[in-house]
Amino acid sequence: MEVIASSPGKTILFGEHGVVYGKKALAVAISPRVRAKVSSNDSLGVNVKSEALKLNHLSTYNSQTKKWAPTPPDMLTSIYVAIENIGKETGNIDLMNNLLLEITSDLPVGSGVGSSAATATATLAALNQWWGTNLSLEKISELAFLSEEITHGKPSGIDNTVSTFGGLISFEDGTIESYSLSYSLPLVVADSGVPKQTSLQVQKVITMKQQKPEIVAEILDAMHELSERAIPAIHNKNLKTLGDLMNLNHELLVSLGVSHEKLDSLCEIARKAGAVGAKLTGAGGGGTIIALAPSFNDVETIVKALKLEGATIISSEISIEGVKIEQY
Repeated sequence: MEVIASSPGKTILFGEHGVVYGKKALAVAISPRVRAKVSSNDSLGVNVKSEALKLNHLSTYNSQTKKWAPTPPDMLTSIYVAIENIGKETGNIDLMNNLLLEITSDLPVGSGVGSSAATATATLAALNQWWGTNLSLEKISELAFLSEEITHGKPSGIDNTVSTFGGLISFEDGTIESYSLSYSLPLVVADSGVPKQTSLQVQKVITMKQQKPEIVAEILDAMHELSERAIPAIHNKNLKTLGDLMNLNHELLVSLGVSHEKLDSLCEIARKAGAVGAKLTGAGGGGTIIALAPSFNDVETIVKALKLEGATIISSEISIEGVKIEQY
């Protein structure tokens, strides 16, 4: 017997940086997924294999010391924490033997598209099915958040929520709301190849806010308004309006000083290739952009144009589905 569960990655549609100051941000699940396969083997303990991380580790959990031995590598710690937490939550802590967990991923690691959260939610869902414990999606998301704390220190909760429920979510001042979607956006997510500089970009905004508080406040308020207007545009399938809002959001991020010439160039190339909107996504200073096509028929033209400029395509549509069981 084996169980396979999968979870989608995510991208930020609107509101990066503003969300740090209590403004609304929107995020969507994207089609590439992480898969977790659970099966039994002859080894005592839990054997975790990660194709993306090129790691293979076997540890046994001691319920008296509440520790794994030997200590898992840092890159696998959050996965072992997820296993431990669901074991405790379901009363199966002493059944965590002879387990093989194999992780495969369509998502690039460290690209800001939520690979760690997708890994945690897929792992939790697979074990939930394996043990037949019927945890709710809310509980799976909650346990995935605990793993995200290991990976990111102080996560917002956006990544695990998107990976669990799929579709569209909003995040504002600590409150997360999930929206159902009846269709998939023709959204292209492309990696610029320029390394991310998250902490540097966050500090840029902090410094600018200290030096020009009124100007930055107006920019952040404008970003919040764009997020608010984007929700009805998405639900009404008004892609032209949504694209216009994306373009405005990018210009606001440029005015905060968190863009990069490569990101600006890729956004412009995407628009010239037919995208109705394009913007950087995430902290900026490098990393990824998103481009919205007017229809799925136009996606390939945009993808080709971005590839010619050296961008790596991560996704070309969103995922309505969140975590799911693919095989059992």
